[in-house]
Amino acid sequence: MLGLATSISKPTYMWQDPSKVNQGVLALWLKNNTNVSAAEWGDASSVLNGTTDFTVGQSDASLQASLEDGGLNFEGSSNHHYDLPSDLTIAEEEGFIIFLVIKLESFDTQNALFGTSDNGVFMELQTERRIRIKTAAGVDITEYPSSNQFGIGEKCILTLQRERGDVGNINVMKNGTLLTPTSQVANTGEFVLDVLGTRNNDRFFDGVIYEALIYSQGSLDAGSIVKVNSYLRRKFGI
Repeated sequence: MLGLATSISKPTYMWQDPSKVNQGVLALWLKNNTNVSAAEWGDASSVLNGTTDFTVGQSDASLQASLEDGGLNFEGSSNHHYDLPSDLTIAEEEGFIIFLVIKLESFDTQNALFGTSDNGVFMELQTERRIRIKTAAGVDITEYPSSNQFGIGEKCILTLQRERGDVGNINVMKNGTLLTPTSQVANTGEFVLDVLGTRNNDRFFDGVIYEALIYSQGSLDAGSIVKVNSYLRRKFGI
């Protein structure tokens, strides 16, 4: 473990704009109420750091989510999902961290958040306390928080961090608080993403994604994680 803070109950000034974090690489930023429409969601990170533009898009109107409070409301029963223009690849043993502000509307599907058009690589929230991640190495890990954490209709911040190195511990936080799993899990495999809201044209997400950020190449230290979570809590009133 990296000694992550178990809470972000810090003074309200302890927040930081994600674009100002000087660690890792902000590889994708689907910023709330910024360059978002039913057809696409512009990647705010590409302007900030000169990386590839990973604007997500869906040309088929029947598969497009609807706008809601500056984000996108996905109906799992309607197969709503979006494609990245190219693969977002996180190398084997590379650290990364994903911040998502979401609201679940049902568990009728297994709520895949990111995938790679392949059954073998994805991240999904299967139940109120079951988070599943599979990498290109074929390693399949499931994290069980010690109690139900992700309820229907609750807006929350889901943060998932993989520590850099040959162990690859996975840490999960809700609203900045580190969740205690039934057992520690690790996954060092390459993580390749090219779709949002589905795994492989299945397990479609049912809920709202208000904002999403992915940092790669080393992840963030504990203090920066606290500050980004504080930024999101302040922004969304969580």
